[in-house]
Amino acid sequence: MPYTVEDIDDLFFLYRQVACNTALSVDARAGYLTAVVRMDRQIANSLDCQPDETLVALFRERLVAEDGQRATSRPSAAKSP
Repeated sequence: MPYTVEDIDDLFFLYRQVACNTALSVDARAGYLTAVVRMDRQIANSLDCQPDETLVALFRERLVAEDGQRATSRPSAAKSP
């Protein structure tokens, strides 16, 4: 069963509520997200069918992208009155 963008968005919504503000590395956060998929059956069965390596790669890619967006938006926010 293939996963959808909505499956990933739902998982990242939960992630932002729980672990986003920690000082964990990208690898640690990707591992956390993979563990959540494996433990919580309400997340998305389609994600649970993916191999660990696929999930970690998918999560790392998204985490790096989100970290990059935060890094580029912070200087702009600091300059705003």
